[in-house]
Amino acid sequence: MITLTHDEVAALTGKVKKSAQCLELAKLGVPYKSRSDGTPVVLRVSLEVAFGHAPTNQGSSSPRLRLPETRGVLVREGRAVATPRR
Repeated sequence: MITLTHDEVAALTGKVKKSAQCLELAKLGVPYKSRSDGTPVVLRVSLEVAFGHAPTNQGSSSPRLRLPETRGVLVREGRAVATPRR
């Protein structure tokens, strides 16, 4: 689930009352939004970031282009022409 459940928020804050949960979340530095009934909504990723356990991206920063070796050969009108070596 993308958000913490009511039980998870209660376990995290140690509080049962909605207003007390909001105060405790603010003290912990966990960003949250309040629903119209006053219950706090905490995104799971926000909690991970607040506690320094956000997953890191292990992939490369950008794709790399690999070109095959041509070995100095050009194709001109359907036939191979050797290029001079340097």
